[in-house]
Amino acid sequence: MRSIGAILVAAIALGGCSAGSGHPLAGSSADVATVARSTAVPSTAETARRTASSSPPSAPSTTFPPVVPVDPSIDPVSLSKPSADAAEALRICQVVDVHGVEKVTGMGRIDHARDAIRYAPLTGREPELATDEPAWMITFGGELPMPKINQVWIDPTCIVVNDDGGIFATGPRISATGMAIERPADASRPTLALPPLLP
Repeated sequence: MRSIGAILVAAIALGGCSAGSGHPLAGSSADVATVARSTAVPSTAETARRTASSSPPSAPSTTFPPVVPVDPSIDPVSLSKPSADAAEALRICQVVDVHGVEKVTGMGRIDHARDAIRYAPLTGREPELATDEPAWMITFGGELPMPKINQVWIDPTCIVVNDDGGIFATGPRISATGMAIERPADASRPTLALPPLLP
């Protein structure tokens, strides 16, 4: 995997993700200005969420209907007894200590990172996923605050390849001003879902 700095440059140009260190990146070149403006605003992600919830006309859509079937070839992860690799993916994606287990809608290991577009609304141009290496994926449902850029991301996805990962903006985002930023129009429509976490 390339360094976080290289990922930052590539993601700003090609796709949206947040590095595992908690630095969300822009979703497209058109969104760079929005991210820069929201970073300068002293609002918090919570303020963005409250502002957005009081403005129904700008509320973005959150899911791709219809619901897709769970991939039976992927082994579910037990939260109480995860494998060492699964536990590391949970740590990198900050599931337990930051985002909350209750927001996880699915988790699993896929054989090739480039196949992530089958499970989450990605464009297929994400440079971090242009590999045949295996990857851990964790899909979230609902709002995840991204305080470093004063945004709230809805239904994002965390992907880990070779112990390096971050959160991708696979759903709409809400800026610090309450403006809705939709996912890219050319994002894939998932055909399969990841298994839900087991106790």
